[in-house]
Amino acid sequence: MMPLWCLWPQSGFPSQLVVVSGGGILVPIFIIFGKFTPELAIPLSNITIFGGAIGNFYFNRRKSHPLCVGRPVIDYNLMSVFQPMIIIGAIVGTYINKVSPSLVTSVLLVFLLVYTTYKTVGKGLKQYKLENKGEILNPPAQSPTLNLEMITPGGDKDSTSMESSVPVVRRYLTMEDFNNNHPHSEMDESNRTIQKILAREYDFFPKVILGKISVMFSLVLVVTLLRKLAMECGTTIWWFIGFLNLPICLLTALSSRKDLLRDYLDKKEVKYTYLQGDIAWDENTTAKYPSIAILSGLCAGMFGIGGGIINGPLMLALNCLPEVASGTAATMILFTSSTATISFVAFDMLKVDYAILLFILGLVCTIFGQVVLNRIISKSGRRSLIALSMGTITGASAVLMSIQSVGSLLNGDGLKSSGICDSDIHHGLHDGG
Repeated sequence: MMPLWCLWPQSGFPSQLVVVSGGGILVPIFIIFGKFTPELAIPLSNITIFGGAIGNFYFNRRKSHPLCVGRPVIDYNLMSVFQPMIIIGAIVGTYINKVSPSLVTSVLLVFLLVYTTYKTVGKGLKQYKLENKGEILNPPAQSPTLNLEMITPGGDKDSTSMESSVPVVRRYLTMEDFNNNHPHSEMDESNRTIQKILAREYDFFPKVILGKISVMFSLVLVVTLLRKLAMECGTTIWWFIGFLNLPICLLTALSSRKDLLRDYLDKKEVKYTYLQGDIAWDENTTAKYPSIAILSGLCAGMFGIGGGIINGPLMLALNCLPEVASGTAATMILFTSSTATISFVAFDMLKVDYAILLFILGLVCTIFGQVVLNRIISKSGRRSLIALSMGTITGASAVLMSIQSVGSLLNGDGLKSSGICDSDIHHGLHDGG
């Protein structure tokens, strides 16, 4: 049986591990130290991530935004447009992976991980220096009473992200505060618009967004299982059914874009002031950022690592706050890892005894790590620890993937490539992280 010390990263930085590592760190650990074959290591990596994703969502679904009490830390708007486009990119990337020599994809992956580590650690160090200078303030523990200045227009700022390192105090507001101070009988059109904005922004469980994503993943899963179980690879119908996932994801993304543009126009009407790290979803950003998400999915599919190792650092690069990037990426992983787990079970690719143990370890260790890390950040005020741990683990992934690639090359597998219909798991399946 695999020694349990192989899972030490799960107990150290579990929330960041589940968010950014995926197969980039767990698969090499299982192969190098656990002596598993890739065919077993990849599904077991996914089930571990799935357990951790459940633990992360349990905490994150109730957690407030670091600069705005009463607003969720998970950016559901970002998730609604990122998730469908990442799947589109992953579908294309998987086909590229299938026909590319593993040595080529491994070298490119290591370069990507090194670059991602450099950028992510740089972000963390920049924030660490701001914390040392006292330029990053922590929000109050509770929302203060409503001040009319909280919703007074703050200027025509339509930038995609607010770079200021000082929180905007006027945004510490809850729906209850607003409704108590604005009786329905006294509502004018502007206040009704603000009420709609706050109702959407302060929703910790947005049923419409989560419903869309759930339906999309369910359809994608049905198509995947149908093609795998009932059709011969390479036939016309096989290709046709496979590419049905593209319009499914695209329609979901377009529907989400329509909702975000409506929300943006409402905010523009009342001259809404954005917080540091917020994204103004205008015509430009609703086209530009989902395009970047396609590239993220392309890398995930091409390198067979899942999207988690890319999405967290990518959100940091888009100037999202570390807590928001971590919480949002972890929630996205909950969907991808659950779908992948169902696929692995359907294809009888999970070793049940290990799977149960690793699922429990992923869940328990993530909960433990969340409690510990939250207390450290709360006492130290060092939010930069999230970005720095993301970068550290991404760097560790680069090292482990390099070791695994060297081992593959020594075994004579590095220059091998396969066809689209070959069943080699190196190329066909990747974990949900």
